[in-house]
Amino acid sequence: MKTPIKHRHVLHFGSIFDYDTNSAGGQADPVPAKITNLIERLIAEGFISEAERPDQVTVNFYEPNQEKPTGIPPHVDAHSPFEEPVISLSLNAKVVMDFRDCANPNVHLPLVLEPRSLLVMRGSARYRFTHGIATRRYDVDPRTGNVFDRQRRISITFRRIRKEPCQCPYVEYCDWNRNGQTAIPKTSDEAKRVEDRYVAEVYETIASHFDETRHSKWNAVSNFLKELKDGSLLFDIGCGNGKYLFEDNRLIKFGMDYCMNLCEIVQHKGHNVARGDSLHLPFLSDTADAVLCIAVIHHFSTNERRLQAVREMGRILKPGGRGIITVWSLDQKMSFFQEYREKRDLENDPEKPGVEEADEKGASRLLVHSGSVFKQSDMLVPWQDGRGTHYLRYYHLFTEGELEGLVTSVEGLSVVSSIYEQGNWIVCFVKQNC
Repeated sequence: MKTPIKHRHVLHFGSIFDYDTNSAGGQADPVPAKITNLIERLIAEGFISEAERPDQVTVNFYEPNQEKPTGIPPHVDAHSPFEEPVISLSLNAKVVMDFRDCANPNVHLPLVLEPRSLLVMRGSARYRFTHGIATRRYDVDPRTGNVFDRQRRISITFRRIRKEPCQCPYVEYCDWNRNGQTAIPKTSDEAKRVEDRYVAEVYETIASHFDETRHSKWNAVSNFLKELKDGSLLFDIGCGNGKYLFEDNRLIKFGMDYCMNLCEIVQHKGHNVARGDSLHLPFLSDTADAVLCIAVIHHFSTNERRLQAVREMGRILKPGGRGIITVWSLDQKMSFFQEYREKRDLENDPEKPGVEEADEKGASRLLVHSGSVFKQSDMLVPWQDGRGTHYLRYYHLFTEGELEGLVTSVEGLSVVSSIYEQGNWIVCFVKQNC
């Protein structure tokens, strides 16, 4: 019997496909002979091997509906219940299916599924790209630009239920625990492993591209520097490509970064720089008139490590010395035009994920960021270099007041100002005289 789901009808064989979780549900009727014959042909013609023989089949009937057009929300079939490949046979009418890379949502690949065409999703197409069909009455052929109306269409999707733990190489996108490889760190050792993999190693790799793309300066930071007295000794903690070491020659400036390749870039530009760890700064206590820490401590993956970084800044400051810290905000406030575009897109495609409220309840693993909203405070954020290679960087996204709380919890430090600027929290502080 056909089951109605969001203006379409569905048949399940072998086991039920759960559309809420994109995974396998309860038992269904056995796969009928005609579909078994199709499976035999897939194997005989080399599209799949015998070891990949599907045991779960879903048949979707998409009826043209002028009042309530049909579509498929963008999704990735869960890794843990199904192996690769996922195969879809399109019948009766063509449609455009949209693929988007979870590692880089700007990568959009529209694909025309012609009648009697076979889609075989393996590798990144299976595990890392979302696939979906926009909810509308027509499509635009990306090859020709021609518009065509949606007609009655049938799709047969073949999957194989996984019997062993998923071992795909797309660990960050996998819903299998993998012995906690992508768990949100709780201990110092766990934090160090995450930061080595998703911060230190990444920056060593992307240093040149990072240098090419990081030139803009925060107004709040420039104003902070202008207020310092002539001859002030300034330490730039996590100086990156040294862009703030160029500014204001009235000051004595010294940069420090954990990334050796960035240190070499800064040194090549003629600036003083040392390789060091923000948790154990290589500077004497009570020596600095001012410290910068721009977009650094959000790369530390536990509160204690973030707090230790602030303690170290307080240690090296002279009494009366000042500091400024910037971090990414969990709340990425949108401009009027961004809000308008989000609302417009959601109205045009009701099944498209819109602006979501951040939700940390039960958060236990690092999620890969996509879209315009951070879903939790601990995320892996994609970076694409000039060659199109993708990397993931760990970020802790700060809530309102969280950075202020870190600063004021360090004895002797007090907050001078706290502002929100373009998705960042910026806190200025001072070390009190003893």
